Amino acid sequence: TSYYDPYGEKARRARRRKDAAHHKPTQYMPEDTEMQCLDEDETIITDESETKSPVCVDEEVLMANPFAQTLVSKLQRHGITPNSDIFNQHFLIDPQVIAKIVEASEITADDNILEIGPGPGNLTEAIWDTCRAVRASLATVELDNRFRNVLAELQSSKDINMVWGDAIALFGQLVETHGINKVIANIPYKILEPLLIAIHTHRRIKMAVLMVGKRYTDRVTADLKTPSQREEGFTKTSLFSQARFTPRIVASVPRESFLPQPRTESAIVVLQ
Repeated sequence: TSYYDPYGEKARRARRRKDAAHHKPTQYMPEDTEMQCLDEDETIITDESETKSPVCVDEEVLMANPFAQTLVSKLQRHGITPNSDIFNQHFLIDPQVIAKIVEASEITADDNILEIGPGPGNLTEAIWDTCRAVRASLATVELDNRFRNVLAELQSSKDINMVWGDAIALFGQLVETHGINKVIANIPYKILEPLLIAIHTHRRIKMAVLMVGKRYTDRVTADLKTPSQREEGFTKTSLFSQARFTPRIVASVPRESFLPQPRTESAIVVLQ
């Protein structure tokens, strides 16, 4: 399945050149910059563009954010560069935003949580702390095999049901196998629509807490009863967000809350 990429490779490369011209960042790149992961057919996928574009980390950001320092150190130790071309990876480095996501999830003892795209596990740890406190269960699904060893280092790794593969393709199986009733996801925005369809289709899901791009926020929360929004903003994304759920925006999230920074502002949206 192919998804629409609103920016394209040329735009991403142009932005990298522009950023490099205006800043003097600290660059980090693993010694082995060839990204490899296994798809469902056990085929090696190689992203050559990753060797050409090291991730730039603003030194001021690192100095002011111990959480970001820890993340960068972890990625360096495992030889990982965030892949914004294939996986559109933007990792949260703001503990307050992570806390808001967990709080919005309203986790109780009756919940079986699915986190989509745990990556290095910084959000995963916070989710598990709450799950453990209330005796809820947690499962994760990650497509990028580079994070296997990273997630295995988490103290909670033995208590979390970690699955590797395509979240959309495995969604139904995960819901049935683990009794999932809530979904938490800081995902690539390009898979938002198929994820909404999957959530809508599986009636067991009672809540989803999603990090979405600002331009998607209006679509997710567009009001069909308002003429202007119905004509301009109500889309298929709106339909699948509101067919079974009531969407609400919990908080806006600035670009600086991510590493590397996405092109747009984001927002935490709850479907309940």
